[in-house]
Amino acid sequence: MGSNNQPRGDNPTLVTGIVFSIIEIVFVPLLYGIIPLIFTIMANNAWKSGDYEDYKSKSHTAKILLIVGGIVLAVECVVVLGGFAYLFWAMVTSGF
Repeated sequence: MGSNNQPRGDNPTLVTGIVFSIIEIVFVPLLYGIIPLIFTIMANNAWKSGDYEDYKSKSHTAKILLIVGGIVLAVECVVVLGGFAYLFWAMVTSGF
């Protein structure tokens, strides 16, 4: 911990926030990945400037948005895999 109870060193949430934001940008509609990426970058800037309260707020917001995007991604996976399973079942039962 640095002075005023502020931690020193690298931002602990920067890499995971950016990685998961990029995953969501690729696999989910862009909005679900871009907004958390922006909040992650703003949290990193707050970390660098030593504004720990702003860092906590922005990083918490980014985490919530990443979780929402992850839920959307999970629903997409279930729908897509369910659709493929249904098509496979329809082909098998129709004698295709």
